[in-house]
Amino acid sequence: MEKTWMVKFVVLILVTIMLFTTRTNWNKYLTTIRPQHYGLTHSFETAIRFNLSDEFLNTARQTNLSDDSELWNIVQSSPWLFPKSRSLFSYLGLHNDLDGLLQIMSRGTRKIMILGFNSHWQSMIENNIFTLVRFARASNYIVLAPDQITLLVCIELNLPCYNASRYFEDARGNVSINREGLFLDPYFLALVWYGLPLYLDILRKGFTIMKSDSDISFASKEIWAAMENMVNETKADLVFMREHPVNTGHFYASPNDRVKAFFEEWIASRAFLPKLNEQLALSSLMNKTYMLCQSEQLCSYVKNIPMKSNMSRSLFNATTQGKMAAVTTYPSAFSEFGGICPPNITINPCKPQTLYVHPICMTSSKLKIEKLKALGFWLLTEPCSESAFEISINQYTKKSVKIVRCIPLPRLWPKIEESFIKC
Repeated sequence: MEKTWMVKFVVLILVTIMLFTTRTNWNKYLTTIRPQHYGLTHSFETAIRFNLSDEFLNTARQTNLSDDSELWNIVQSSPWLFPKSRSLFSYLGLHNDLDGLLQIMSRGTRKIMILGFNSHWQSMIENNIFTLVRFARASNYIVLAPDQITLLVCIELNLPCYNASRYFEDARGNVSINREGLFLDPYFLALVWYGLPLYLDILRKGFTIMKSDSDISFASKEIWAAMENMVNETKADLVFMREHPVNTGHFYASPNDRVKAFFEEWIASRAFLPKLNEQLALSSLMNKTYMLCQSEQLCSYVKNIPMKSNMSRSLFNATTQGKMAAVTTYPSAFSEFGGICPPNITINPCKPQTLYVHPICMTSSKLKIEKLKALGFWLLTEPCSESAFEISINQYTKKSVKIVRCIPLPRLWPKIEESFIKC
């Protein structure tokens, strides 16, 4: 029974590739397959995945991926379904090397998207990555792992993980991480605050950054181009979704001195506002460290106004008063329905202002997934494959960890994908 399922899985993958390539490329792809190197394995550590040799992967890459961006995009959009091989995923093994990971994953652009993740939200991050790479056409991203368990899960899922535990430990304190963090509980607060110093470190390395919560599901707009168009029109330093005043689940930030000072003040505000999440704290800094602007003229004016808050001086040894950061905003995909909370109807992914959907106004992964389904932006099949493996927490303690792998819906029903990409 298990063998039959695995064979069907192989056929599924091959048919999927065929559906997204031309007949010529499909024939060329078949010539790279060597039967003696092709099979399936099922193990305690890796669950069900097809096990291709490095020789096959190298041949497939040289033959197809150099001239077939669609095939390569399919691989990148669901790495958890593929074997561990640096022939396909050159970032493997760089989880403790931030500079090396950024160099590979920025793909020569000096731009990087940063995805938040914790081990309780595995299917969520898979939906996030699939829509990001397949629809929003962004493969220059890294995934932050705040703790040992999440890091091991992230590595097992074949993602471009960064071990951010030293940042998380500074923010965590004695908070338990054994269940998912719900709104404003201590684990949630640690998760939303710990990334800010890391974002600042990446900005200081000269990278333009974009941050995304893992419960975001992207539409068929090139997300980097969309953000850059807003910056080009307004000359703003940062871009956020409009809320009260902004939503911090997704943002774009340029690596200039105003933005670095903005992050320094934002980070320092936690000491003065310990019970607030990072979004509420940022709202208290409006007109002190940043101002909103929707035109080039107004944004240029904002950039010359001195900051009025200097909470970070003792923490960052600031020697000069920073200038205000110019922040521009764009409307939520839900704004046409009269608010910021998601409606109870399907959202058209082709509408110009729908860059992504973000199921705010609710907590828990279960509720968010149900809302994404209702919106038409949950792109994973169910049930997902689950397996377990043991990890060593310390010398004396082992823990069984669940690994979740989901097949994207378009792999089974290509018309679902067409509704996103053929607008």
